[in-house]
Amino acid sequence: MLAVPERVRVALRMIVAAADAGEPCPSNYRIARAIDAQSRSSAADIVNFLEVAGMIRVERFRSSRIVEIVASGKRTAGKPTSKPQLYGIGSRGEPRVLKAILSSPVEIKPSLPPKTVAPSIDRSPCPRCGIRADLGCAHSERLAA
Repeated sequence: MLAVPERVRVALRMIVAAADAGEPCPSNYRIARAIDAQSRSSAADIVNFLEVAGMIRVERFRSSRIVEIVASGKRTAGKPTSKPQLYGIGSRGEPRVLKAILSSPVEIKPSLPPKTVAPSIDRSPCPRCGIRADLGCAHSERLAA
């Protein structure tokens, strides 16, 4: 059996209680306060962990989420505020990042013309006189030939 940390159990209990009561899913802020986390991203990581583990299913929206408890089939309350977001966890546990954009072909057009490369100038001093070729060494043309 998988040993689940206490903070994950607390977050799951909060989500299950909200689903049982027909309330909206607890926010990342509320979960983070309940588990005594320093940031809301810890709560989001826990929700993602629960989703990957197959304990919950999450529909994410711009400012809310609806969570279904897999074991009971109960869902937290909420109305979709927008179309579902395209990120999250896929059916096989891999991140689903902008799936619609990645699946459609995209033509990339360069916005700037190609950069021209300046010709290189030999700035090393002449072995005979010590003057660089770009400053007027008379030997450099003969040495190059």
